[in-house]
Amino acid sequence: MKLHLGVNDVPEFEEDVQLYDVAVDLERHYRLFSTFVDLHKDDIESEIVNSLNSQLSNIIAGQPSENPLQGGLENIENLFQEYLTKEEMAGVVKGVPTRMAFFNKSRIPDFKRRGQSFVDTGTLRANLRVWIEE
Repeated sequence: MKLHLGVNDVPEFEEDVQLYDVAVDLERHYRLFSTFVDLHKDDIESEIVNSLNSQLSNIIAGQPSENPLQGGLENIENLFQEYLTKEEMAGVVKGVPTRMAFFNKSRIPDFKRRGQSFVDTGTLRANLRVWIEE
């Protein structure tokens, strides 16, 4: 099994660029996803184990369980969203907080900034996805 962190491939807020491309750039420049895994490896593992444990009694009882990991995957998505909101990368990764966040500016003209680094438009946070590949 392999755990994946990624995004839905949607347009990035009224821009002529796809969110996937933005996510690739953020990983290359800031290690956005890798740093999350480094900081939350134990939490990720715990969410997967807890998700399986919560479904185990149902499976043993013969009740159907389409995806016993789903609860854990959703919790990992929530952890990532919280990681962005709390700007946990600040001081851990060079360049974070980003210059735009530090000066409370948006890269989009006439747009009021809504948060920390990497949450300028909310598109990344709203389209984050975690899944398992077997």
